[in-house]
Amino acid sequence: MNLINTIGWTLLHFLWQGTAIALLFAFANAFLQRRSANARYLAACAAMLLMVGCIAATLARLLPGTAPILMPRAVVHLAPIAFPATAFAPAATARAVTNWLPVFVYAWFAGVCVLAVRSLGGWLMVQRFRKTALHPAADIWQERLATLAHRLRVSRTVRLCESAIAEVPSVVGWLRPVVLLPASALTGLTPRQLEALLAHELAHIRRHDYVINLLQTAIETVLFYHPAVWWVGRRMRAERENCCDDLAVRVCGDVLGYARALARMEELRGQMPAFAMAADGGSLFHRVQRLLRNGESEGVSAADWLTAAGVTLCAVAVWAAPHLSGRSKAIPPPLPEPSLMRLAVQSSNANDMTMDVRRVLHRHPRMVHALTVAFVGQADPAPAAEPSPSPAPMAEETAQSSAHGFLAGLDSAGYRNLTVDQLIELKEYGVTPDYIRALQSAGYHPSVRELISLKQYGVSPDYIEELRKNGLNNLDIKQLVKFKMYGAQPSTIAAMRSAGYNLTPDQIVSMQMYGVTPELARKIKELGFGDPTPEQLIHLQMHGVTPEYATAMKQTGLKDLSLDALVRLKNHGAEPAQVREIEQLGFANLSIEDVLRLSNYGVTADYVRKARQHGFNNLTLEQIVKLKQYGILD
Repeated sequence: MNLINTIGWTLLHFLWQGTAIALLFAFANAFLQRRSANARYLAACAAMLLMVGCIAATLARLLPGTAPILMPRAVVHLAPIAFPATAFAPAATARAVTNWLPVFVYAWFAGVCVLAVRSLGGWLMVQRFRKTALHPAADIWQERLATLAHRLRVSRTVRLCESAIAEVPSVVGWLRPVVLLPASALTGLTPRQLEALLAHELAHIRRHDYVINLLQTAIETVLFYHPAVWWVGRRMRAERENCCDDLAVRVCGDVLGYARALARMEELRGQMPAFAMAADGGSLFHRVQRLLRNGESEGVSAADWLTAAGVTLCAVAVWAAPHLSGRSKAIPPPLPEPSLMRLAVQSSNANDMTMDVRRVLHRHPRMVHALTVAFVGQADPAPAAEPSPSPAPMAEETAQSSAHGFLAGLDSAGYRNLTVDQLIELKEYGVTPDYIRALQSAGYHPSVRELISLKQYGVSPDYIEELRKNGLNNLDIKQLVKFKMYGAQPSTIAAMRSAGYNLTPDQIVSMQMYGVTPELARKIKELGFGDPTPEQLIHLQMHGVTPEYATAMKQTGLKDLSLDALVRLKNHGAEPAQVREIEQLGFANLSIEDVLRLSNYGVTADYVRKARQHGFNNLTLEQIVKLKQYGILD
C-alpha cells in the first residue's frame, strides 16, 4: 500500500475511533458534573490525547510490514483490500473506496493548509499585540500584579503592559508571558474588578494554558474533518476558563464582585486572537451562573437522562428494525390504537420528556412503533376473545369531543390555521381558550408565541388587573413578561407609590432586578440625603452601597458626602474603618477626592505608620501617596 492510501485509511478509521472517544468523554463529563472544573478539564485533555494516540497507532499499524486493523461490522464497511478486514466488506466496495482515497487525502491536506494559514495569521496577530502601541503599566499596578502572582504561586517573571489595541485584559506568550492591560479597562473598571481579571490572567500563566492551547490548535488543525474533535475542543476551552475563574475567586475572595467584573468586561469585549488567553472566553452567562452555584456545574437531571435514553432507544430501534426481520422488507404494521393512545398519554404526562422528543415521536409513527417493540416486545392489542367494554367508545368519544372543543375554542378566539407544532405548544404550556378570551377581555391580542410566553411566566388576568389598580394601564406584552420574570409584585409597586415614587415600567423592572425595596428608600431618606431618585436607588444597590455603609461613611465626617459620592467611594474600595484610622493619625477634614486617591494607590493607616517608623513624621497626604506610588518604602 502506498503512502496516500495509508494516510487515507488512517483518516477513515479515525471516523469511528473519534466517535467512540467522544462518547466515552460524554459519559465521563456527565459523571463529573458535580466535581471540580479541573477534573472535567483533565478528562477533556485525556480525550484529546487519546484521539492523537489512536490516529498515531493506526498509522503505525497500517504502514507496510505491520499487522492490520480490523473494522467493526457496525461501522461503514471500509477496509483496504489487502487486509483481512475485507472479510467484513465486499471486494468491490473496498476497491471503490480505495479508488477515492487520493481525493479524500488531498481534500484533507488542503483543509489542513487552510487552517494552518489561519492559525499562522492568529500567531502573527499576537506578535503584533506584543510589539505595537505597548508601554509598561503604572507602578501601582505592577505592584498589585506582583502581589497576585505571589498568592497564585506564579514563579515566572510576568510583564504588565498597557495596550492601545487590546480590548480586554489578556495574556500572550509562555516562556516570557506578557499581560496586556487595555486603556479602556483602567477607566471602565474599578480597581477591585481589574484585580480580579488580572488574577484570571495569572491563573492562565500558572496553568501553562498558552502552550496547551497551541497544542490543542495543532490537533484541531490536523483532525479538523471530525466534528467530535471540535466538540471536545470546545468543552476543553470552556472548562479551562472555569478553572481560571475558580482560581481568581479563590484569590479575590469575592464571587459576586468577580461576576460583576465579568459582566462589566462584557461591555468592553472585543475579538482577541485565538492564541491570546483572555478572560472573556466561553459563555459569560454560563460562567457567571456556575460561579453563583459555588463553582459547581449544573448537574445532569433525571429528565436529561430519560430524554437521552429515549432518543437513543429510538435511534437504536429505527436502526435495528429492518435487521430484526432478516431479509424481509415488509413495512412494520401500524401501531394498534390502545398502545398508541397509552404511549401518547404517558408521553404527555411525563415531565421529563422534552417537547422536541415529543415532536419527533409525533411525526414518525414508525419510530413510535419501534420504540414500543423495544420496550414491550410486541404491540398489545386487546385479545379477540375479550371484546372492549362499552365505556371505551364513550371515553374515546369524550376525548374527541374535548379535542374538538379545544380547536373550536381557538377558532372562536381568532386563532385559525395553526400548525401542528403550534397546537402542541399551546397544549404543552396549558394555554386554553378561556385563558385567551380573558386576555382579550383585558385588551390584549397576543400571537401564539406571546401566548406561550405569558403562560410560561405565569401572567394571569388577575395579575394584570392588580397592576392596573396601581396605575399601570398601558403595559405591553413584553413588559408584562418582564414584570413576572423579575418578580415585580403589585404590593411592592403600591408601597413605592405610597412613598411618592410614580415609577415607569422600566424603572420598576430595574428596581426589581437589583433588589430595590421601599424599605431601602425609607432608610436612605432617613439618613438625610434628601429624596433619592429611582436611578440613585438603583445605583446604590447595583454597587453594593447599603444603608449601613452610608451610615458609617457619614459618621467619619467626610465633607460633601452625597449619594453619588458614596457610589464612587464603594467602587474604589474605600472602607469607613480605614478612613477613621487615617483621620486618627492626624489627617482631619478629609475630602472625597482625598479618600479616593488614598484608596486607589493602596495607602492605608498601616502604611502611614510604616512611613513614620522610617522618620517621615510630617508628611502631607500628597507626599505619602508619592511614597506609595514609587515604592520607596518597599
